[in-house]
Amino acid sequence: MRGKYLTFGYATDVGLIHKSNYDAYGCFVASIFQQGKDVDFGLFAVASGGGWGGEGDKAAAIAIRVIMQEVIGKIDIPILNSEPGQSDLYDLLRAGVEKANVEVLNGMTFDELFGSTLDGTTLTVALVVGRMAYIANAGDNRAYLFSNTPTHMEQITHDHTMVQVLVDKAHITPEEAQGHPMARVLYRYVGAETIDVDIYTHSLIPGAKLLLCSDGLWRQVRDNEIASVVTTNTHPQIVCGELIRLANANGGEDNVTVVVVEMPTANGLH
Repeated sequence: MRGKYLTFGYATDVGLIHKSNYDAYGCFVASIFQQGKDVDFGLFAVASGGGWGGEGDKAAAIAIRVIMQEVIGKIDIPILNSEPGQSDLYDLLRAGVEKANVEVLNGMTFDELFGSTLDGTTLTVALVVGRMAYIANAGDNRAYLFSNTPTHMEQITHDHTMVQVLVDKAHITPEEAQGHPMARVLYRYVGAETIDVDIYTHSLIPGAKLLLCSDGLWRQVRDNEIASVVTTNTHPQIVCGELIRLANANGGEDNVTVVVVEMPTANGLH
């Protein structure tokens, strides 16, 4: 898919173990012509609901619906004209995630014996305006940034898992974190009583690619394999299909969802 300049792809798969897909995603691109130039505005989101016998798929769907509605419905020309780092864009994303948190929480129904039947969900959102990306995150989805000159892969988001806390405090090594009992235990997610949202800002050079993915990708496919696929394939949709294939080839132990966004080259042409 492509906007005036932005090109993007998306894919999701249930994997080889689960019977249902608890992931969800949203993609929206528009081009606005102003002051003699075109400006692309893109909104991309990935959510992965808890899949432990509840209704995590509904939580993920609610989160995607709300964040897309809130940001698309409230963004306007003055905000799009904001200087890089403008707080309006931060506030817009943060408010959207907080609204999604409330809607997921309100959607929960509680049983005295079994608790909530609507699990929470992770949520990662990227708002791309011109050459800037504004990324909001809660949970253990990831956002990566890639450039081809030279080949470079950067993990933008920070996992909100208890095992990542142990790594951050140097209680265990990153290698020991793999397969750790607390590897999937989240301390921050959408659908909690309160939520704190991480917001990141990155400039995007010509030809850069932005990858949003659920943990079903990065837990199954090593970083160097992800980087090779993203930087050697010519179209984001091909990248998405190949990443899904690799996740399943490596065991397919979880649902996997990927969204890839590619910036235009310097002259706006691919």
